[in-house]
Amino acid sequence: MIEEANSILKLMIDKGVVPNIITYSSLLDGYCLRGQMHEASKLMDLMVRKDCQPDVVSFNTMINGYCKAKNLDQAFNLFHEMSSKGVTPDVVTYNTLMDSLCKDSRLREALHLFGEIQAQGLSPNVVTCASVLDGLCKNGRLNEAVAIFAELERKGLISDIVFYNILIDGMCEEGRLKDAANIFSRLLSKGLQPDCKTYTIMIKGLCKKGKLTQASQLLAKMEEHGCYPDGVRYNILVRGFLCNNEVTQGLQLIDVMTGRGFSPDADTTSSLFDLLSNEQTEKSVKEWLQKPRSLTRLKSHSHLGSTMTYGVVAGIRQLPAVSVASTCQNSYLIAWYHHRIHPRRSNGLDLRTQLPASVGRRHSHDFTNLLDALHLFDKMTV
Repeated sequence: MIEEANSILKLMIDKGVVPNIITYSSLLDGYCLRGQMHEASKLMDLMVRKDCQPDVVSFNTMINGYCKAKNLDQAFNLFHEMSSKGVTPDVVTYNTLMDSLCKDSRLREALHLFGEIQAQGLSPNVVTCASVLDGLCKNGRLNEAVAIFAELERKGLISDIVFYNILIDGMCEEGRLKDAANIFSRLLSKGLQPDCKTYTIMIKGLCKKGKLTQASQLLAKMEEHGCYPDGVRYNILVRGFLCNNEVTQGLQLIDVMTGRGFSPDADTTSSLFDLLSNEQTEKSVKEWLQKPRSLTRLKSHSHLGSTMTYGVVAGIRQLPAVSVASTCQNSYLIAWYHHRIHPRRSNGLDLRTQLPASVGRRHSHDFTNLLDALHLFDKMTV
């Protein structure tokens, strides 16, 4: 498509038809979207030679293209060139640069631009403020984020749930769950309704702190408020139960989740394989995992390729080092892996029928537990 558009541009020029700024800007956008920044730069030079001066939209398009290509130096070269060309940067220009600087952890420069926006008399918008707050939170500068948040709130610039989500998430990541809960509890009084992301952040934070009862209550509460849980929220809570040794509750929630048509994701499925290959896992849990109903649900909803392979390999990795120290034993594990995952690369060797006698009684239970997981893997991939 872009090649056709470029051919039309050349034809226009050959026919003496003068392309306008809209024509050039459309082509610039096409090149930048495809990451063809060299071609975009050549086109911008052509614009100037044809006496069509780039405007703020043209510069913004190019700056965004360079930022997406992670070429911030060239993006700033264009930013500085704008002034010499008599083009005034707008809030979109600053937003684009600030967002890229924050993602590149260049917060000092991002904050400098944030101050420059206000000095230029431009009004920071949602994107501007969100970029700064998110950059500070993601880089462990939560106190600065809180200070800027308070200042923006004082100026009446905080009116969107997006800002609160960023700050609550930053607090949860820093382990400041109490502060996060306080902000969450005040949302309604500020006329803001928590959205699905808000609930997800809080549920994840509660799970990390082992507050599973509160996390479960919040999952139910979000549905009462018309924000229905999806697979992401269920999986977060399931893993919270499993990681905190509340396995029975985790399995019960899997029943609820799959009953609603949601899938155990790769991490959840891996955790289930870990349970099956762990000798300390209760017998009732292993029996649940091996039920035909459970197998059917996992098989129906999991990504069979990467998810289950990941789970089995995780189980293999958890074998004690002494159990796999022997080159012979390692070779059987590798041979089994190639036999199941890359059958054309193996010689038909099956680990389960070729276990070496040298494993011995001392560590045989490790392989027995692993073979339980392999057995489940076979059932799920039939």
